[in-house]
Amino acid sequence: MATGLGDLVHAPLFGSLALAWLFVWQRLAPLDNTSSNDVGHGQRIHQGRRLVARGAVVWISLSVFGVGMEFLQSGTGRSASRHDAIANSLGIAAAIAGYTAVWFLSQRRTRSAWGFGMLALAILAFAWWRPMMLLVDVVRMQKQFPVLASFESSEELTRWYMGTAEGILVHTDATDGEYAFQVDYQRATSPAITLIDMVPDWSEYSALEFDVAVDATNPNPMLTLLIRIIDEPHNGTGAFLHTVELPGGQRRHIRIPFAEFTAQNEGDSIDFHRMMFVDIGPLQPGAPTRIRFDRIALSK
Repeated sequence: MATGLGDLVHAPLFGSLALAWLFVWQRLAPLDNTSSNDVGHGQRIHQGRRLVARGAVVWISLSVFGVGMEFLQSGTGRSASRHDAIANSLGIAAAIAGYTAVWFLSQRRTRSAWGFGMLALAILAFAWWRPMMLLVDVVRMQKQFPVLASFESSEELTRWYMGTAEGILVHTDATDGEYAFQVDYQRATSPAITLIDMVPDWSEYSALEFDVAVDATNPNPMLTLLIRIIDEPHNGTGAFLHTVELPGGQRRHIRIPFAEFTAQNEGDSIDFHRMMFVDIGPLQPGAPTRIRFDRIALSK
């Protein structure tokens, strides 16, 4: 939710900067009025070129500034976002198109004004498409619960952190719907994918279940899959673990009662009202490993 709402702000914020710059520029060095019948065609073209030049200067300057801001924020603990930089540039372009529409309207050139106005709305809609889809996925996540992941839309992948793996949607081994989640784990001690966005209250359920298939091309004939669940009180201090032995080239349905999860720190008990993360990955695979998942859900 926070990511989607935050991303919605980028385009309007940089669009506002662009509009402010253009209005100040017009105030300091106004473009001549070309609405009069006494103005020749050559002067209209000249004023149009000046307007285009101003728009180009504003777009290039603020876009470079937006990219620079993304790189600077990487030094504060946040990562630079290509999408945010693109959203910034699209917001600037939408503002320039909107400003151009207003200028054409002031020159009584209604058709051109409508054209640029529609262009501004189209650019803004394009900039807002991804964050709006993220917000739609938030609603979908609430409605699907107790299904934690169905993998039927690309927006669902934004619920996952994949620091030591890469994942895509594929048709192979899909058990519920059209797609499964294919994960290529890197060679590491315990590579994992982490579900970081989910409904936190699991108190009415007693087990975690999912469909899994180990790709037949993996070098190990038998793989140990490590599943960790982490609640808010133990975030950073411990987790609850369970392992499953998986043969290569086979698809299985796994159901793990919560009672079978072992506390990483002896004596700990999990707070199922405040769940935060689910980690899934092969234990010491020794080589890059490909696994496919589908329909990760809770059950009673």
